Amino acid sequence: MDKRTFLRRKLGFISKTMFLANMLAIVALLMSYSATFINPKSFWPIAFMGLGYLPILLINIGFIFYWLLRKRKIALYSLVTILIGWPFLTKHWNIRKENAPVSSEVRTLRIMTFNAHLFKKVNDEKKNFKADVVRIIDSISPDVICFQEYISKIKGKHVFSEEFKDKLGYDYF
Repeated sequence: MDKRTFLRRKLGFISKTMFLANMLAIVALLMSYSATFINPKSFWPIAFMGLGYLPILLINIGFIFYWLLRKRKIALYSLVTILIGWPFLTKHWNIRKENAPVSSEVRTLRIMTFNAHLFKKVNDEKKNFKADVVRIIDSISPDVICFQEYISKIKGKHVFSEEFKDKLGYDYF
């Protein structure tokens, strides 16, 4: 029995539609795999398929479950396609053996980010906002501090860059 007879006789309209959608999802998944190898300068639309890898993969997994309930052999199409892309799957999700624990002797890099809001008072109760910020930074003692909404060229009593140098010991800003 060839494939056409198989689809005509044993699948209804909904199953045929699902089969067609499954084939389109398989083609889309294969195109998302190829996005790794094709330079976007030569064919830019393929890059969008690469961005859609996760939803396309989940759709194919959904088709596997659907076809396991309906026709088990058809589920193999999506399963084989996913197995073809196994290296991409393991790069997307960390599917590996358990790694050895990291030694505690290794010094880690501590990074802190802070939205300074130009070091303005948020409400009237906070009169010493800069001192609070210096105390928080000193208690965390990060190696790198990233400020958002911070201007280092303000002069006068609003200069905070000098407090970085004097109180916290940070030379670069």
